Amino acid sequence: MLRLSFLFLFFIFVSNSQANIEEDKWIFHFEGKNYSFQAYPSQKGLPRVSLLDIVEKFKLQMIYDDEGFLITLRNPKTDNFIQFYTFSPHIVGKNFESTLSKAPEFFKVELHLPIDFGDRGLRPLLSGKPAPYIEISNLKAVDVVIDPGHGGNDWGTHLKVNKTVVSEKEITLKFSKILAQELSKLNISNFLTRTEDSFLTLPERTAIANKLKAKIFLSIHVNSSPAPKQRGFEFFVLSLDEQDAESRTAVEKEQQRIPENLPDGFEKALADLRSEAQLEQSLKWAKALNISIGSILVPAKQSIKMGPFYVLYGAEMPSVLLELGFLTHPEDRKVLLNEQTLFKTAQALSASLATSIKQGIK
Repeated sequence: MLRLSFLFLFFIFVSNSQANIEEDKWIFHFEGKNYSFQAYPSQKGLPRVSLLDIVEKFKLQMIYDDEGFLITLRNPKTDNFIQFYTFSPHIVGKNFESTLSKAPEFFKVELHLPIDFGDRGLRPLLSGKPAPYIEISNLKAVDVVIDPGHGGNDWGTHLKVNKTVVSEKEITLKFSKILAQELSKLNISNFLTRTEDSFLTLPERTAIANKLKAKIFLSIHVNSSPAPKQRGFEFFVLSLDEQDAESRTAVEKEQQRIPENLPDGFEKALADLRSEAQLEQSLKWAKALNISIGSILVPAKQSIKMGPFYVLYGAEMPSVLLELGFLTHPEDRKVLLNEQTLFKTAQALSASLATSIKQGIK
């Protein structure tokens, strides 16, 4: 057993926007407390985490087997442990197994982990409980899969309002639950990719929609900008082209860029073809939904855009991403924090979805 110099690691997390409380911090939330760690810019826009700060903060034991490239982390308070290899996304623990969104990777002399390690590795290590898991194998097909963006220790954009932290992950979940209730009232079957403050990788979200054979996949988000006057709701549909600068910025802020290292082969080719084939139908959905909420929320100057959003990539049905507004704009923020306005928006959106599903998008 050998502890090498590359294990002197740092937590790395790209803040989603200028709205974040501290641009150089990554915040880990556990048992009602926020633990702040130094953050550094990541490579290729992919958020990553590391170990040494966590080991020191939570007084964990860490052992590295340089022959097997195996890392063991142990919580001395509970004797709970997790293990993972430096080349594999798979994590095993004392009473659970989990899979990261990607395998650990070296950058110079430091080993980096994807951001979901916080929820799928660290949280189980500290609590002794496995990460939440959504069981969909026994469910029937649904009309709409609603995807509340972010979750767990992926906060999305967040800032302080009257000494209280307001986060994208909370707003998207709250709105998505209201939307699900309104759809159910109209006899439109639906499913939420998450119903609590839990983490899902981007491919897992569309995989749920594919499994449930949804007619539409709707991903809910909240926007932000360093420009204080920028405001308004926006709809995005998937295009593999880069499109305009604002779309590229939105993709980067949401940590949604399609990875350059996706495996070549049949599955990727199918996903690329589906992306192009679904573009026209997705645009029709976006236009219908755009009209439905235009009298309730203020639209952006260009409220329907295209971009290479990873969460929409691979969906086997029309897919749309909705940015409800800019948390960084005071008027938009009032709307996002106003439950009555969210309710009216959900009502209008659900009515449009119901009409389109029952009559068919034309």
